[in-house]
Amino acid sequence: MKNTKKKNKKIPPADIILNVLNENDTAQDEILEFYENYIIAVANENISDTFSYEDAKDLAQEIRIAVAKCLPALRKILLRSCTESQSMIVVIATV
Repeated sequence: MKNTKKKNKKIPPADIILNVLNENDTAQDEILEFYENYIIAVANENISDTFSYEDAKDLAQEIRIAVAKCLPALRKILLRSCTESQSMIVVIATV
Protein backbone atom coordinates (compact mmCIF):
# COMPACT_ATOMS: atom_id res chain seq x y z
CA MET A 1 0.00 0.00 0.00
CA LYS A 2 1.30 3.43 -0.88
CA ASN A 3 2.00 6.03 1.74
CA THR A 4 -0.59 8.79 1.40
CA LYS A 5 1.10 11.22 3.78
CA LYS A 6 2.20 14.46 2.21
CA LYS A 7 5.93 14.90 2.28
CA ASN A 8 7.94 18.06 2.03
CA LYS A 9 9.01 18.46 -1.56
CA LYS A 10 12.66 19.25 -1.98
CA ILE A 11 13.67 21.62 -4.69
CA PRO A 12 17.22 22.22 -5.84
CA PRO A 13 19.04 25.25 -4.48
CA ALA A 14 19.09 28.44 -6.53
CA ASP A 15 22.59 27.86 -7.89
CA ILE A 16 21.56 24.56 -9.48
CA ILE A 17 18.41 26.11 -10.95
CA LEU A 18 20.46 28.97 -12.35
CA ASN A 19 22.87 26.48 -13.89
CA VAL A 20 19.92 24.79 -15.61
CA LEU A 21 18.64 28.15 -16.86
CA ASN A 22 22.08 29.14 -18.11
CA GLU A 23 22.67 25.75 -19.75
CA ASN A 24 25.78 25.23 -17.65
CA ASP A 25 27.70 22.06 -18.52
CA THR A 26 27.41 20.80 -14.94
CA ALA A 27 23.65 21.38 -14.56
CA GLN A 28 22.57 17.87 -15.55
CA ASP A 29 25.01 16.21 -13.14
CA GLU A 30 24.01 18.60 -10.35
CA ILE A 31 20.30 17.87 -10.80
CA LEU A 32 20.89 14.12 -10.91
CA GLU A 33 23.11 14.27 -7.82
CA PHE A 34 20.51 16.36 -5.97
CA TYR A 35 17.74 13.83 -6.68
CA GLU A 36 19.88 10.65 -6.49
CA ASN A 37 18.47 9.46 -3.13
CA TYR A 38 14.92 9.99 -4.40
CA ILE A 39 15.69 8.12 -7.64
CA ILE A 40 17.15 5.18 -5.70
CA ALA A 41 14.18 5.10 -3.31
CA VAL A 42 11.64 5.10 -6.14
CA ALA A 43 13.51 2.43 -8.09
CA ASN A 44 13.82 0.17 -5.04
CA GLU A 45 10.23 0.62 -3.89
CA ASN A 46 8.91 -2.49 -5.65
CA ILE A 47 11.71 -4.99 -5.13
CA SER A 48 10.07 -8.38 -4.73
CA ASP A 49 10.35 -11.96 -5.96
CA THR A 50 9.60 -10.82 -9.52
CA PHE A 51 11.36 -7.42 -9.42
CA SER A 52 14.99 -7.89 -8.48
CA TYR A 53 17.76 -5.59 -7.32
CA GLU A 54 19.14 -5.65 -10.87
CA ASP A 55 15.73 -4.55 -12.17
CA ALA A 56 15.80 -1.69 -9.65
CA LYS A 57 19.25 -0.62 -10.86
CA ASP A 58 17.99 -0.62 -14.45
CA LEU A 59 14.91 1.38 -13.45
CA ALA A 60 17.07 3.93 -11.61
CA GLN A 61 19.17 4.39 -14.75
CA GLU A 62 16.03 4.83 -16.86
CA ILE A 63 14.80 7.49 -14.41
CA ARG A 64 18.15 9.32 -14.65
CA ILE A 65 17.92 9.28 -18.46
CA ALA A 66 14.34 10.57 -18.37
CA VAL A 67 15.30 13.41 -16.02
CA ALA A 68 18.23 14.38 -18.23
CA LYS A 69 16.00 14.42 -21.33
CA CYS A 70 13.48 16.69 -19.56
CA LEU A 71 15.97 19.40 -18.63
CA PRO A 72 15.82 21.36 -21.92
CA ALA A 73 12.01 21.48 -21.76
CA LEU A 74 12.13 22.47 -18.10
CA ARG A 75 14.54 25.27 -18.96
CA LYS A 76 12.18 26.61 -21.64
CA ILE A 77 9.18 26.47 -19.31
CA LEU A 78 11.05 28.22 -16.50
CA LEU A 79 12.34 30.95 -18.79
CA ARG A 80 8.93 31.49 -20.37
CA SER A 81 7.12 31.66 -17.02
CA CYS A 82 9.71 34.02 -15.56
CA THR A 83 9.72 36.43 -18.46
CA GLU A 84 5.97 36.44 -19.11
CA SER A 85 4.58 36.84 -15.63
CA GLN A 86 7.28 38.31 -13.44
CA SER A 87 10.17 40.66 -13.38
CA MET A 88 13.47 38.89 -13.19
CA ILE A 89 16.34 39.89 -10.92
CA VAL A 90 19.74 38.47 -11.65
CA VAL A 91 22.27 38.36 -8.84
CA ILE A 92 25.91 37.84 -9.66
CA ALA A 93 28.13 36.95 -6.76
CA THR A 94 31.36 35.15 -6.05
CA VAL A 95 31.55 32.77 -3.15
